[in-house]
Amino acid sequence: MGEVGAGSCPCSSCCVLGHCWARAMATVTQRRPFCHRHPSRRTSLFSVPEMTRECRAGVPSSGGGGVGPEPSRSLTGQSCSARAWQLQHPHQEGLAKLEQLTVTGEHRLEGRFQGLRPRQGQRGARSPWSRRASPPFPQANVVCVVYDVSEEATIEKIRTKWIPLVNGGTERGPRVPIILVGNKSDLRAGSSMEAVLPIMSQFPEIETCVECSAKNLRNISELFYYAQKAVLHPTAPLYDPEAKQLRPACVQALTRIFRLSDQDLDQALSDEELNAFQKSCFGHPLAPQALEDVKTVVCKNVAGGVREDRLTLDGFLFLNTLFIQRGRHETTWTILRRFGYGDTLELTLDYLAPPLHVPPGCSTELNHFGYQFVQRVFEKHDQDHDGSLSPVELDSFFSVFPAAPWGSQLPLEVPTEAGRLPLHGYLCQWTLVTYLDVRRCLEHLGYLGYPTLCERDSQAHAITVTREKRLDQEKGQTQRNVLLCKVVGARGVGKSAFLQAFLGRRLGVSVRVSLGEGAQLLPRPSPRRPRGKGLWAASRPVGFRRLPPPRQDRREFPEEPAVYAINTVQVNGQEKYLILCEVSADSLLAAAPDAACDVACLMFDGSDPGSFAFCASVYKRHYMDGQTPCLFVSSKADLPEGISPPGLSPAEFCRRHRLPAPAPFSCASPGKPSTAVFTRLAAMATFPWVPAHSPCGGSLSSAR
Repeated sequence: MGEVGAGSCPCSSCCVLGHCWARAMATVTQRRPFCHRHPSRRTSLFSVPEMTRECRAGVPSSGGGGVGPEPSRSLTGQSCSARAWQLQHPHQEGLAKLEQLTVTGEHRLEGRFQGLRPRQGQRGARSPWSRRASPPFPQANVVCVVYDVSEEATIEKIRTKWIPLVNGGTERGPRVPIILVGNKSDLRAGSSMEAVLPIMSQFPEIETCVECSAKNLRNISELFYYAQKAVLHPTAPLYDPEAKQLRPACVQALTRIFRLSDQDLDQALSDEELNAFQKSCFGHPLAPQALEDVKTVVCKNVAGGVREDRLTLDGFLFLNTLFIQRGRHETTWTILRRFGYGDTLELTLDYLAPPLHVPPGCSTELNHFGYQFVQRVFEKHDQDHDGSLSPVELDSFFSVFPAAPWGSQLPLEVPTEAGRLPLHGYLCQWTLVTYLDVRRCLEHLGYLGYPTLCERDSQAHAITVTREKRLDQEKGQTQRNVLLCKVVGARGVGKSAFLQAFLGRRLGVSVRVSLGEGAQLLPRPSPRRPRGKGLWAASRPVGFRRLPPPRQDRREFPEEPAVYAINTVQVNGQEKYLILCEVSADSLLAAAPDAACDVACLMFDGSDPGSFAFCASVYKRHYMDGQTPCLFVSSKADLPEGISPPGLSPAEFCRRHRLPAPAPFSCASPGKPSTAVFTRLAAMATFPWVPAHSPCGGSLSSAR
């Protein structure tokens, strides 16, 4: 372990474990070694000694440094402690040869030890940081302050000198954890703890105090163990020692973990749920007697901590408070990290956004593991077992998210029933999010605890990446289960009504589903464009922005129309998810990538043949030379057909370009709109070939 003494200078060298630190630093890179528990984390341990007298005989500490023949010496024995650790572990190589140091046996430590020693003749009146503006402690994960238990003056300087030096400029920011090390305990009959306890109470950043002796090798390994423990399992983020309670961020994280573990939503953990939680976090279940002992302790200390032989949230929080108060905060940290939390008690980016490579031309879908998980979550929150989620049940579902994951546009995008979200619409929404923005889907699955509850490395296990679309076009058939259809047309032709008819809704039907107080309008991102800053930031694709229409068409819905609508259709006995994407007339499909889809629906008003010219120009510009199947749809088929302007009629245009004849469609008839055109679009997307004259789907067997 490295050292910093009074009057030391940062450019001086020191001796660590009998090897010159200056020589070691000449061969050591700046990369920090791996921590055995968290490979992505590096630990850097610093020791701050109070030098007041010469290092006693027994385990000499060779100093570093100066040019003269006599090396400087440690005065409180911090080098002695490090040398003593080496004597306890003679099989370990010195720091001059190894950057990574491991304490074996009961306590295991991996970390880098860095220290500073004064040059000969520099010790004394000069400030220890006279040659630099600020000490290098912001680089440290933990600082060990070494004092001499036989010298009261060194104890007092912990308060007046060393702690202000370490954390003096961080009154409002995070402080470096400190371990107090009382060295030379063999020179004192009693303990110095009575003198140290007031200091520990005054400075909450002090994790613990260890008394050791480099002479008789007492508590040397424990010193290194507690130093690492202060880094890997810090107390400060979890517990407020002044208020003697958990910090709000810790309570919030543990509350979310409790809700995820409460599988039946009865606000308490049964023995089965406790055992599943214990096995998930620690690898083995609790013995029956241990379960009873836990509940007995909670009953004696917390009113309402156990209800009907089940552990409540108050009891769960009390247990974690008890662990921390008894110095077992690594137990709470194990729980938090198992559920994806980092040192700041926020879900880590690695947990929410695991790596998932999606090559160009490929799409993303939930696989059967993903659908099974989200369906179990649905059944968990469907408390009345009616097959749909009420607003109250949706609030329960959203409770483990930092914000409502689905916005107010949800009712216009998926099938609903009487203001509730049925299982079918729920699965459609998951399918839509996975296809449009798989990163957001991974976040949602992470918030729901997929990696922990399903015992998987990450939620990417629930995602399937399809093969390239080019291969589907070459084979004339796709294996995708989710298909995208772009609905293109001029203003007023009925695109929004077409999307709502796909969800089984007639004209003039108002759709309202309350999503709870936390619901917000979340814009849909494009799968081809990067999202903005933050986990929830997103933007609409270029060319798909929604502008308010200049007039209210009687065939449009009164609400702000959705850009997407998703439902299932049957194609040759197989269920496919079809996504309809309404393209604004103002965009004119300016960018070619915005025209990419599995099938294009070019919609014009049958009662206004002039609207066909817009669709014809879009077809010639983006689809005529491509391989995307196209279907012209004549909307408002219930109205009289208008007089065609000079030029090709819609039927003649389709015949000349070897396209299917325009398909008539109307959503003004009584009852639910016909689904034939949607099945036809899905069939054309499943078998991406362009028939000459017959409607696609009439001879699907010949396409295989």
